[in-house]
This record gives sequence, structure tokens and C-alpha cells, in this order.
Amino acid sequence: MFIDNLAFNLTQSSNHFRYTESIKKFAICLYVLGSKQCYEFVRLNMPGSIPNLTTLGDLINKSNMTLAEAEFKFDSLQQFQSGFGFCSEDTTGVIPKVEYDSSTNSFIGFTTPVVDGIPLRKHYQTDTFDDFKIIRNTNATAPLLNVHMFQSISIEDDPTNFPKPFLLSAYGVDNKFTAMDILHRWMHIFERCLDKGVRIVGFSTDPVHIVTKWRNQLLSSTADLYIGNDKISMTHIEQLINNNNSTKLDHDLTKSDINPKDRQNYNSCIKLISDDVINLLNDSIDTNGTVVYLTLLKMIVKAYIDKSTSIHELKQQHLPKQKLINIHSFNSQPCESLFRDARSLSSTFSTVVNFTVKDFIRRSQKLSILNQFRYNQLEKDLSFPIHHKHKREHPLPSLHQLDEIDTLDIQQLISNAYDQALHLVKHSKILDTLNEHKINCIDDLSNYIFDLLNKNSRMINYSFRTENNTTEEFGLDEENDDNDVVNYAPDDFTDEILFDSQNDAVSDDDENILNSTKSDLNEIRIVDNINPTLRQLYFKLLWRNLKVLKRDLKVL
Repeated sequence: MFIDNLAFNLTQSSNHFRYTESIKKFAICLYVLGSKQCYEFVRLNMPGSIPNLTTLGDLINKSNMTLAEAEFKFDSLQQFQSGFGFCSEDTTGVIPKVEYDSSTNSFIGFTTPVVDGIPLRKHYQTDTFDDFKIIRNTNATAPLLNVHMFQSISIEDDPTNFPKPFLLSAYGVDNKFTAMDILHRWMHIFERCLDKGVRIVGFSTDPVHIVTKWRNQLLSSTADLYIGNDKISMTHIEQLINNNNSTKLDHDLTKSDINPKDRQNYNSCIKLISDDVINLLNDSIDTNGTVVYLTLLKMIVKAYIDKSTSIHELKQQHLPKQKLINIHSFNSQPCESLFRDARSLSSTFSTVVNFTVKDFIRRSQKLSILNQFRYNQLEKDLSFPIHHKHKREHPLPSLHQLDEIDTLDIQQLISNAYDQALHLVKHSKILDTLNEHKINCIDDLSNYIFDLLNKNSRMINYSFRTENNTTEEFGLDEENDDNDVVNYAPDDFTDEILFDSQNDAVSDDDENILNSTKSDLNEIRIVDNINPTLRQLYFKLLWRNLKVLKRDLKVL
């Protein structure tokens, strides 16, 4: 391939050089992996082998991997034919810098404004320098970059061919946001993906951080942890390391594994939850609490991170089978990996490792093209090296093993988990406490927890039932079930005619109207028009004796 194309160009003038599609792919990969200096070195010393930089830039720009700040590439999701996917979101620090983007005729690098959690694209556009100065003086430069990644689930025919994560959007942000902003943004992503025929099965955080937080809590000098009457202490592990009767060959632990200053040491977590460590602690005295703590940590790793977890422990009938064997991939590690790869694209002679928002968008485009060539090529005309760590990864189950999911008994799995939990705490006095509350089986425990959560709920009921005396103030049309609903779209909000000034008829459910004694309702969404198909999700409220002349108040 390479020699044939080079031999053809050697017989032509430089203006008539031609390159096959494979050579074009090779040139782009060389440019991305080796940087501009490496690419020019090869091109100048091997004339006719690869295109010049101008041609290469055109090839990159013509790809469908271009991305603008705050743009969500929902249209590109159609390339994933599985119909299911997982989304992750993460933030990293960037070099605060405002730059002009000629492709969108806008400035990027400012903190992107959001409306209901949705970032505004091309928000900072101006035609005069005076307008730009106003924008510059009234808007902060973004110190952080927020990215959204989409992880497709492999298709039924080839469950082991797991697609590479896809960059959905990126934009500059600050550290000021609310929980509602995130929820609105996730709902927007879910609905738009659903419009493209892709169902988002979840939005993820990183379970690796959960594991390290458990480890850090154990190693904390200020934490005083107990489970029942059993103490959870780092001292038990220190005694194990310093015990002359056991060596590193027995437990594989070192003092660096229990160093509390190394807060992101995930490998030490894996060592702490090994069977050898837990068995040695079981043979020690008064270490039951630490054993339970490490066992629970091991279960978290096994459920969410370990790739070798049996599918017998994972079942969800309404999701594809491939979802259950790839739970370890549903986290924010694709975001972290993208950040690392983007920083690694810095030039060989550059002392600046980090990037600006514009730099990241440009580098992410190159990485997207590289991943497309690497994971989506049908001809396999390019070979990519595989890191030695990836060669040792556990193989995914075959398709016939996935069929075992249909034969699993979910109730039996829950029952087994309950029995295992009882076995873990048998040395503590937790079982005695359960017996005192007449909790002798899993059904009793479920009912007790349900009642306890209801009692401790943070939702406070400020209302009381009152006799309705509003018939003289306004009349209400009777709310029929669905007789008046004809051809309403699911997202169509209509103004229901709930009031008629000449109609004194009373609604059938007037006695269920609540009269609130709370002085304000700042955090409650009050609307006066709803989709009739959603009317069962709302209830009426008479607030502070306000007289409503037009429509009922509805509270979401």
C-alpha cells in the first residue's frame, strides 16, 4: 500500500501527487500521534509519501468530527446502531484565555452562560471592538472545561466489540452551578438522544473515586468508625504489616499502601481488599469491623469496576444483555481518559502541558478522527499498537454466556445477598438489635426501612385539609378522565379552561384541595397550564387565600 503509492508519485510532478484513502488515513494518524514536527520530518525526507500540511488540514476539516463550543453532536449518535448508551460528565482545569474562533465567528474561553442547565452556543459574538471590550469587562474567563461523553453499548451480534466513547459536547464553565441545572441538562440530553433513536440508560459518576473515598475514610486519623460494637481501624492493617509472623508474600502490602496523603491510590485499594488480607484479618483478634468494611469495599469493586464479575450477579430484563457485562465501563473514566489524551498531544518541544478551551476543541477533533480510524475501520488496513496493560484485561463473556441472564432468578439473588449480609455481621450485635425490633427476615427489614425513610423524610407537610368554600369565588369545570383529550402531543402544553365565571359547578375532587399555612413557596413550581394527559401528576392548592380569577393554580 505505502510503497505502491510512493512509487506512483515518484513518476509524477509534485503538483500531480495522488494519495489513496489508506495513505490519507495513515497521514492523519501520523500527524495526530507524532505532532507537526514529526510529520514534516517524514514528509520532507520521503517526498511523495504523504500529503503536505495544507492538504492534511483540508482532510481534517472535511471530516464530520468538527466541534464548536457548547455544541451537542446529537446527530452523530445515529452511527451507533445499538440504540442504548451511557453518558458521563466531568470537569478539568484549563488555561483561562479568550480566543477567537473563525469557524463560528465567536469568542470562546468565557464562562458559557446556561439557561435551564443548557449551555448557549455562539453566545459571545460581536462586530466591533468596543462591543468586545464590553463583553470582556462584564464576563469572566472560564477556569474550567466541562465535557459530556457518550458510551454506546455493543450490539447483539458482537458484544465484545465495545465502541470507543464519543465526545458529545465541551464548553468553558466556572464552579457555580445548581443541582437543578444538572438535572435539566441531563433531561435535555436524554430527550434529544431519544429523538435520535438512542436511549440513555444512565448518567454516571466514577466508582473509582467511591473506592478511594472508602479507603481514605479508613486511613483517616480523625474518623472513629464502628459497625455495631465492632471497631473499624487502620491499626488492624498496620499490625498486619508489622507482624513478624507474616511477610509481604502473604499479604502483598507495604506501608505506602496505608499512606493517607496518597488519596487517589486505587491500586492500594485493590491490595487492601484481597482475599489474603481479609483471611489474615479474620485470623486476628477483634478485627471483625475492619473485615466487614473491607468486604463491603470489595463488593463495590466487584459490582461496578471489576471486569471479571459474573453476569449471575447482574440482571435487568428491560435492558440489553450487553449492558450487564459492561458496567465497569459506565463511569466518568472516558472523560478522564480524554483529558489525558488531549494533554498528551502537546508538541514535543512545548513546555505547556495544559490547554485552553479552544486548544481542547481542536485536539478533541483530532482524537475523534483517530478513534474513528482505530475502532470503526472495516478493512483493518491500519494497525495500532496495544499497551501491555490492555493485553491483560479480562475477556468479555461470549454471546451464549449472555443467554444465562434469562435463566436467573432475581428474587433468589436478593435472598442470597441478604443471607450474605447476615453472615458478615454475625459477630457484631447488629442481629440482636434487629431481633429487638422484630426484624427476622428480609420482608420485615424492607418494611422497617420503608417506614424509617418516611419518618425521616426531609419533605415537610405544611398543609392541612380544609372544607372547600371557594365555590362563590370561582367555578371549576369537572375534570373528566380523558374524554376531553384529543390529539395532544406528549410535549404539548395547553391552556386548560378550568374556570368559567358564569359556571358555579364544583369539581368532583374539590374536597381534596389543600390549604397551605406556609408563608412562602419559593422552591415550588407553580403553573397554570398543563398537558391534560399529565393532570394526575398535579394537585390543587389554595395559597394564602389568593383569589384566582382565571385558572386554578397547579403545583408540580
